[in-house]
Amino acid sequence: MSTRPDDVFRPVSPLRSIVGAILKVALLAALVAAGWYGYSENNKPKLDTATTIAAERRTFIHALHRTGVILPLNEERIYTKLAGTILEIAAEGSMAEKDQIVLRLDPRPHEDIKAEYEETMGENAAAYKSLREASLKILNLAREDVKSYELRLKLEQLRLEEIKKGPTPADEVNAQMNLENNQVLLVAKNEELAAIDGLAKLGYASVEELRQKQAESVEQHFKVLQMDIAHRKLNIIDPVKVADQSLKVSEATKTRNAAKEKVELLERNMKAVDERFNVKRQREEEALAELNANISKTTYRAPCSGLIVPRKTSHGFRFAPGREVYDGMELLTIPDLSKMKVRLSVDEGHVSRISKSMKTQVTPAGWTGKPFEGIVVKISEQGRDEFEQFQDDTTAISGTANRKVFDVEVELNDHSPILRLGLRCDIDIVLNQIPNATVVPRAALVKQKDGDVIAPMAGPNGTTIKRKITLKDESELWAAIEGIEPGERLTLSENATNP
Repeated sequence: MSTRPDDVFRPVSPLRSIVGAILKVALLAALVAAGWYGYSENNKPKLDTATTIAAERRTFIHALHRTGVILPLNEERIYTKLAGTILEIAAEGSMAEKDQIVLRLDPRPHEDIKAEYEETMGENAAAYKSLREASLKILNLAREDVKSYELRLKLEQLRLEEIKKGPTPADEVNAQMNLENNQVLLVAKNEELAAIDGLAKLGYASVEELRQKQAESVEQHFKVLQMDIAHRKLNIIDPVKVADQSLKVSEATKTRNAAKEKVELLERNMKAVDERFNVKRQREEEALAELNANISKTTYRAPCSGLIVPRKTSHGFRFAPGREVYDGMELLTIPDLSKMKVRLSVDEGHVSRISKSMKTQVTPAGWTGKPFEGIVVKISEQGRDEFEQFQDDTTAISGTANRKVFDVEVELNDHSPILRLGLRCDIDIVLNQIPNATVVPRAALVKQKDGDVIAPMAGPNGTTIKRKITLKDESELWAAIEGIEPGERLTLSENATNP
C-alpha cells in the first residue's frame, strides 16, 4: 500500500461525492490562479540577487525519505486444523501469554471415536492371541511327530546297515554250535533207532514205537540239513532282506518328510498370520495416533505473547462458543508486540537502490525525540499499481497511477510504548554514506547536456568562474563532489535554499 498521507482514502458516500466534485472545481480554480500568478512573476524584471555559499567538509548522507505504517514484526495466525464446534475462545482485545490456551474445540466426538476404536483393537488382539495359541499347539504336536519319525527312520537305517554288514563273530559261533548240536542229536537218534529196531526184531518192542523213532531220526536229519544250510548261507547277504529293509527305510523317510512339510506349512501359515496382524496393528496404531492428534488439535495455544484479534465469519459475525467451524478457517490473529516493523512503499525509480540490511531512521508521527533505528528486512519482488489498494469508488475517480510501487519492510531495533499498531511514521533509508566528503548544495551545481557537472565559483570583482567538478553522489538537497576545496564559495541563486 502507498505510504503517502494523501494516498489513504475511504469509501465515498453520495454526499461525499458531491462535496468532492465541489472541491475539484475549487482546486481547478486555484490552479488557474496559481498559473496566472506564476506567469506574472516570470515576466517581472529580474534583479541580480545572486549570493554565495561555502563548500563544507563533513559526512555526506544520502537518504530516501518515505512514510509508512507501524505493524508487528511477527503476526501469528491461528487456523483450525479440523472441523468442530467452538467450546472456548479468547476475548477480543485481551493479552495472551506464550503457550496460553486461546481456543478450544469440542473434543468429545473425537474422544468417542477413539474409545470405540480402542475397543475394536482390543477385540482384534484377543482374537489373534487365541488363534495363535491354537496354531502354536498344533505346530508343537507336528514337531513332536517329526522327532518320533526321525527316531524310527534312524532305527530302520541301523537295521539296514546291520544287514549289509553281514554276520558277526557271535553269529558265526552260534551257527556252528547249532549245527554241531543237531549233528550230535542225529547220532543219538540213530543209535536209539538201531536199538529199538533190534528189540523189535526180537519182539521186545512194538512196530509203532519203531516207526516213531524212525520219524524222529528223519526229522533230526532235516534239522541238521537246515543248520548246515544256515551255516553255509551265513556269509551270503540276502538281497531280499536288503530290499525289504530298504523299503522300510524309504517309507520311514517319506513319513518323516511329510511330517516336516506339515511343520513348515504350519510355520508359514503362522508367520503369515503374524504379518497380517502386524500390518493391521500398525494401521490401527496409525489411525489411533491420528485420532489422538485430532484430540490434540482441539486445543490451540498462543505461539507468542500478544493481543488477541478475533476474525469474523464471511457473514460478518464473530466466532463464539457453539459456532461450527471447518478445517483451515482463520479464527484468531495474535500480533507479537515485542518486536515492531514499518511497512512502506517505494516507487520503481528508487527501489533498485534499496537492499536488505540497509540502515534506516524511523520517526513516529508526533515524536520529537531521537529517531528509532532499523534495518531493511524485506523487499517485494513484484510491484503493484500505486492506486491498487484504493476502494472501487475512489479508483473510479482517480483511475490508475500508471506507476508501480514496491512494498518494503523495516525491522525496528528498539521497542517503545509509542510504537503503536497503525501509527504513521517518517522513514529515512540511508542509501549511501560518505565520510569526510566535500558537500555543497545541489542547487549550486549545473548539469550540462553532455553530462559534465559545472560549479559556478565566485571570482574577483563579482565575477563568476565555471569549474568542472566530479559528482560522487547527490540527494534531494545536497551533493558530494570532488574538485573543490572546503571553504571555497559557490555562486547560489536566490531561489536556492540552504537546509
